[in-house]
Amino acid sequence: MITINSDKFKSIDKLYHYTSLSALASILKSGILRFGVLPRINDITEAVREIYLQHDNENTNWDNISRVEEELKLIGLISLTQDGTRAGYAINSMWGHYAEKGEGCCIIFDKEGIIKECNKLGFRYGSVTYDGAAPHIIIDNNPNGIGLLESFFDENFLHKSQDWENEQEFRIVNFNTSNGIGGLPIMDCIIAVAFHTNCKCSVFDCPIKQDSLRALDDIPALEYLYSHKWGNKRDQAQLKDVKGNDWIADDYSQYTIDV
Repeated sequence: MITINSDKFKSIDKLYHYTSLSALASILKSGILRFGVLPRINDITEAVREIYLQHDNENTNWDNISRVEEELKLIGLISLTQDGTRAGYAINSMWGHYAEKGEGCCIIFDKEGIIKECNKLGFRYGSVTYDGAAPHIIIDNNPNGIGLLESFFDENFLHKSQDWENEQEFRIVNFNTSNGIGGLPIMDCIIAVAFHTNCKCSVFDCPIKQDSLRALDDIPALEYLYSHKWGNKRDQAQLKDVKGNDWIADDYSQYTIDV
């Protein structure tokens, strides 16, 4: 675990994972953020893809299509959020969709640590561009017929519809889940866990969250507080620790806000 204080927290490039309290317990116990598979992702247009083969009529390797179909079955995905037009910890739709309508949490990672783990295990990663690219797969007539998807990683996995741009996704892909690696080791990358103050009591006094807070051990727990100032075109977001110290306060000055 990274030893951290509020000043260091502000200076580190971060990634975020919104999840439920039960999933948090599983992640902390295993030390692993597990891969999802294409058929189960939320973007239904990405879950099922058409495959197109760039070829010449004389030497077409049609077997490449069936090879890619098999490769698709072995792909594992991890989707994280990053800072972008919104602060990565302060996207209210993400709290609602992925963190039990605010009853869950947002795990905050050191981005450099995550990338280091990906490089160590040979996973591909990158920021998703929301340019409306069609979620089909285009491959070439590579006579080797292996690693076709990975050779077109950017084109096939880092472009999505504008419908999902609020997620500010940083995507991690394992092209061969048959290698026995079920996920990404993350315990050395966690720098804090944020909990939404969506009830009247403080997070640190909330009876529902006590088991989760104890499970964190030495990992800092933070309260996420949100308010909107009408007419000011400015959202206010804060992260505070158990002692009430600001980790990030009114951090939206560096972001553009849609109102």
